Formats: sequence, structure tokens, C-alpha cells
Amino acid sequence: MTEKEMKAQTFLNTLNANAKALGSSYSQWKFGNDGFPVLSWIE
Repeated sequence: MTEKEMKAQTFLNTLNANAKALGSSYSQWKFGNDGFPVLSWIE
């Protein structure tokens, strides 16, 4: 993936949809300070 694709809202939505499908309530993703997705509990 390109940097632009990884920083897109659609990619973040895909990550969160996959986490939800796996039944993981703590593996939600958000954008970090650098614009890349990070797990919400890390920052």
C-alpha cells in the first residue's frame, strides 16, 4: 500500500471492521500523530 492509502479513512474503517469481525473489543484503530493507523490503546 502507498502512504496515502494507509492514511485514508477507508483503510482505517477496514481495519476497524476486521477487528470487530474478530470479536476484539480492545483492538480499535485510530490515526496516530503521524497520520498512520495505530491501535487506540497504544497512544
